[in-house]
Amino acid sequence: MKTITIIFTIIFLLIKTNSFAGFEQKDQGAHSAGLADAMVARGYSSWCLFSNPAGLSTLSVPELNVSAFRPFGLKELQTASLVFGFKIDESAIGLGAITTGLLPYKENQFSVGFAHPLTKNLSAGLTINMLQVTIEKYGSASAFTVDGGLLFQPVEGIQAGFSVFNFGKSAIGKSKDDLPSGWRSGLSAWIENRLLLSCEWYQQAGYEPDFRFGLEFPVHEYVTLRTGLSTDPYQVSLGTGFSFFNVNLDYAWKNHPDLGVTHQFSVGYAFSTSPTQNYPSESVFWSSTAIPHQSEKKRNKKQIEIGPVNLNEATISDLESLPGMTRELAELTVELREKRGRFVSLDELVLVKGMTESKLKKLRSFLFILESLPEAP
Repeated sequence: MKTITIIFTIIFLLIKTNSFAGFEQKDQGAHSAGLADAMVARGYSSWCLFSNPAGLSTLSVPELNVSAFRPFGLKELQTASLVFGFKIDESAIGLGAITTGLLPYKENQFSVGFAHPLTKNLSAGLTINMLQVTIEKYGSASAFTVDGGLLFQPVEGIQAGFSVFNFGKSAIGKSKDDLPSGWRSGLSAWIENRLLLSCEWYQQAGYEPDFRFGLEFPVHEYVTLRTGLSTDPYQVSLGTGFSFFNVNLDYAWKNHPDLGVTHQFSVGYAFSTSPTQNYPSESVFWSSTAIPHQSEKKRNKKQIEIGPVNLNEATISDLESLPGMTRELAELTVELREKRGRFVSLDELVLVKGMTESKLKKLRSFLFILESLPEAP
């Protein structure tokens, strides 16, 4: 009985939209689902290809993600997706695919995205999607859509995102059924480099706006808890993530008021000796007495006094005194040096979790490489 009710509900939604089943902009991955898909300003993941392609520019290492789930427990709606993101100099590329359903009805999506920083704090991205739908006994149809996005970071720890999906308003099939189009905008803020607050306005043409809110908090070095809320329809989501070595495992639980519960899983792999960056390395201070610019000036002044630092001899305290280098980042740098024996090039610092190209560029004038001298007998 439950299956019949769900199927009739879905058919009603398709008739109401007068379009092929959905093909609405679908955020992928359990990480996104746990935050109620409030991801337009999130960044730091190859999943950005499907939410805001400009977010690909925040990747620090190549990353592969895979996800699979059955909405409301129905195999007829099962969805599998994968995405791979990587950097080429300052630009980033994303490749992704999504398949939904089983015959008699099946959707496929193949996406290619590109992102590039326009300024130090602003990045832009573009995604081209090929959509294909197959209905048994009726054949198949395909179409291309284009998505675009911007990601702006006014200060460390705060990001604003805006994206438009299917801005060319493409249609599909002989009857030229409209494909979903619209826009989304939002803000993300990291508090004390730990707590993530994310909010988003999702607007699909012809529908009421969907307001989304997400909260993420790492309770342990390897464990993160998430929760989210969306308004149209009203849904609550819960999630958790586990990170170890180069692997990320994510789980999400979502509750639809009419269709029931959905469980979602995803796995990610970072092609690096350190996992991908999940949080900015700079803290955001909300106390009225704490001014980030003052702490930055103190670090710069201290660095001028001690002069350049030998990366192969520097202590955690030495590294912490450098511009843009936090205590955590300094500890991870020393830890990586101990594992590798020594650094051969400053470029190897991008392997440190939390290190980005922009931060490394700032540090280059304060660091140099000198092999450790052998100890006297």
